[in-house]
Amino acid sequence: MNFATSDGIELYIEKSGRGDPCLYLHGGPGYWSKSFQHFSTKLLEDTMEMVYLDQRGCG
Repeated sequence: MNFATSDGIELYIEKSGRGDPCLYLHGGPGYWSKSFQHFSTKLLEDTMEMVYLDQRGCG
């Protein structure tokens, strides 16, 4: 899903899993959350609601 900031920039955000929320912020520049999400699904999403956010200009 897309999230619009107060200045009109759209950022991509995805939520999956269950439990306490955990916000994943990727490194950069030019990196995105999909590669981490690929590996974290089996490890983290059984106990946490993962929130994957692509920062401005990435993803």
